[in-house]
Amino acid sequence: MASFVIHHVAGIEFLKRIEKEYNVYFTEEQKNQFLLGNLIVDSIKTNLHIPKGLDEEELALLKKEYYQKIQEEKVKTHFIMMEDEEVFIQIPVVEKFVEKYQHIIQNDFSAMGYLFHLYTDKMFFCELFNENFECLDKNMQPTKYTKDLRIIKVKKNGKLYSVDDVFNNEGKVSIYNDYTTMNKFLLDYYKIFFDYSGLYNYAKNNFINPGIEEVDYNNIFNVLIETANYIKQSNESKTCNLNIFSDNSVMLFIPNIVEKFLFEYFFLFKKNIVDMKKNTNIKKLEK
Repeated sequence: MASFVIHHVAGIEFLKRIEKEYNVYFTEEQKNQFLLGNLIVDSIKTNLHIPKGLDEEELALLKKEYYQKIQEEKVKTHFIMMEDEEVFIQIPVVEKFVEKYQHIIQNDFSAMGYLFHLYTDKMFFCELFNENFECLDKNMQPTKYTKDLRIIKVKKNGKLYSVDDVFNNEGKVSIYNDYTTMNKFLLDYYKIFFDYSGLYNYAKNNFINPGIEEVDYNNIFNVLIETANYIKQSNESKTCNLNIFSDNSVMLFIPNIVEKFLFEYFFLFKKNIVDMKKNTNIKKLEK
């Protein structure tokens, strides 16, 4: 999935694009609802508790069970098809969310943020992943199944790496190191400020689930804390180079998803934009 920071940056850029293109402005409440809804999708209920005295084998088993439970949660929160559970890269089926909650999306900014998050993840996998690396089996043939995956081909340098080399925090070309570098690059490029205190204080009394069954809105505080920590890590990182992703593909990702999201789903929030425009014109007349 795209990182917490990528989701936040993309969300802010989406709001800016709407305001600029349609000559309207979002209230602070609308912005907060959208940005929190955009982040809540990655919340999880499962916690990792590590008892004292575990040996390495027991610890490894505990962590495996923990990540399995998280994956089961994400299948629900990210609207992933059950038959795709064996697939290595699991892509949200955005249409399932729209079909189930269209009536809510049209009237609630947090639900609109939820939709934008799912769309961002979909494009992150379908475009950014496909543009930058390829999953291969032992016979060097493309595969999408976890059980068959053996090799990752990085298109940037044409080199082949084991799955652990790429999808491991301590791997030779860890994708997670690229995430940190990507976060830093995007925060600097877009000059994004993460208003942790403002979002946290707003959420305490105003962030109420409009009826989305797959997620617990009360988990938003953990998500905000994690996002702030990721931003801190990114700012402290001394790494400046991407190992897997190309600079150009990262640069284009944010404006591309904003553009495509508007094209595909503008019909869902067109009424909101029209109402906002009326309010904007009224305020201009009042001045």
